[in-house]
Amino acid sequence: MFAPDKLEILYRTTEIRKRKQGIYSGSRKATLQQQVFCTENSSMSEQKLTLYSDENAKESLLLTGVGLAHDLRSPLTAILLYADRIMSDPSAKSQVKSFAASIVEQAERASRMVESNLNPHQCTFSFEWLDVGKIVEAVAYRYRETVLPECCRLELHLQKGLPFVYAEHDAIQRLLDNLLRNALEAILQCERSRQDGILKLCVVEDEYNRVCVLVEDNGPGMPEEIQKRILSPGFTTRAEGHGLGLALCMEIMREHGAELKIESEVGKGSVFQIVFPPVIDELLPDYHNVNEPALNHSLSILVVDDQEIVRGLLSELLEEMGHRVQTSACGNEALSRVREGSIDLVLMDWHLPDMEGEELLKRMLQLNAPPRILLVTGEKVSRLPLLKYGSLPYLQKPFRKSILAKKIADAMRYTFAQAA
Repeated sequence: MFAPDKLEILYRTTEIRKRKQGIYSGSRKATLQQQVFCTENSSMSEQKLTLYSDENAKESLLLTGVGLAHDLRSPLTAILLYADRIMSDPSAKSQVKSFAASIVEQAERASRMVESNLNPHQCTFSFEWLDVGKIVEAVAYRYRETVLPECCRLELHLQKGLPFVYAEHDAIQRLLDNLLRNALEAILQCERSRQDGILKLCVVEDEYNRVCVLVEDNGPGMPEEIQKRILSPGFTTRAEGHGLGLALCMEIMREHGAELKIESEVGKGSVFQIVFPPVIDELLPDYHNVNEPALNHSLSILVVDDQEIVRGLLSELLEEMGHRVQTSACGNEALSRVREGSIDLVLMDWHLPDMEGEELLKRMLQLNAPPRILLVTGEKVSRLPLLKYGSLPYLQKPFRKSILAKKIADAMRYTFAQAA
């Protein structure tokens, strides 16, 4: 049977996420309501049955993706932390540090791929005010250093004094990666541009105070019939392509309220323009107060994780940061350590061999003087029952050393009285 409540859940989830992100759109709500109304009142029962007949298979696939994503995050964490140590080692040669930086870049890219490909339905965006120009500059540098062949060059044009954009950093980077990769592949397919390929990246502010990012190539260009289909999921002009790159771009831009404009002329090349919504000045944060002071004193920290490599790396990094560290591989041992006292902060995984994270969390909070807690997990936090504990600080695997320091400071400022 058709289950209209599933559509209602979809609508409510989208509505809540938009309100939390501060970019809720009334027109989008109306569109969603129309979609729910039309689908619920449609007489096309065969389409309804087709839509939900394979629901069990979809759920099974989703759970498999969630498991794979969780299993991959721990080794990615180890890769990132080892590379961080190499980069911070004063005795390491500059070339070695450069290699380590490339390892970090690719490990972070792998992490984003895990998030968007293995677990797409649970992928959410963490919006913040960003300088898009800095992101574009970093992506351009990486392409020049590691991606572009000798026959191609990349020209970068950044307008000064651009307004900030409310966006998700990794999503914007992923968006640029897809557009640049498509532009480069178009150049290499064309005999003319293959000899002297030109990629142009421009970031400007238009007359409506909107930040615009332009990706231009001097490839073969696209005929009108291709332009009409280029954004359709599964459509590709390459034999080895999967046709999902630009569809992913469209999904990212929809989440950001952005537009995509395409101009292309056969024999001359193409321009893809991303147009972000204008900034409302009243919503901008006070940038003078964004960076809070970091901790400047030593803590007694207990690391609870069933994976030895993660325990060992975290222990080494925390000791380098000046903290005193103990480790535990299971929940019961961790509780014993905490009951002994003198533990300021517990870094705990959610899945432990003898108990789930929520049970360990409950038992620690029942103590007379519970420690501060920082959840460190490869699980998607949105899937965990954490709302009852307020905005419990958490650290998503994989992560960098710099993020670890910030999250520790956040956890030490958090008290569970806030969750009441």
